[in-house]
Amino acid sequence: MGIVIAEGDGTVALNGSGEVIIKGDGVLFIVDRTDTATIEIESTKRIRHQEKQTRGNTVYIYHRFNGTATIKGDDIAVVMEGINISVAVSGTGTMLVAGDGTYTLDTDDPQLWLDEGVLITVGEVAP
Repeated sequence: MGIVIAEGDGTVALNGSGEVIIKGDGVLFIVDRTDTATIEIESTKRIRHQEKQTRGNTVYIYHRFNGTATIKGDDIAVVMEGINISVAVSGTGTMLVAGDGTYTLDTDDPQLWLDEGVLITVGEVAP
């Protein structure tokens, strides 16, 4: 299991298993591939939300998201595009950060996000 902490403006995209706590202002997408994930949303303003079924996956889309989401699951994807993004991940999988910000992996020294993106491996990833 690995731990990633990231903060910045741009795009964060996660794919894997574990717990994700994400805050920010923008659009939030959550894909639950097993229909077993738990999702908790806290927002200071009313957000527009959609739920869709796509290829057997449940996709949640939160437009004008401004708050905190906690997602726990075994096969999830979380994408946020926006500003003032803060994310803490504990689990396994991959994470892409693109834009302007910093991240730490397993408490290593902070690294910069790049405009073209940085792909991070979180914990042990099955082949």
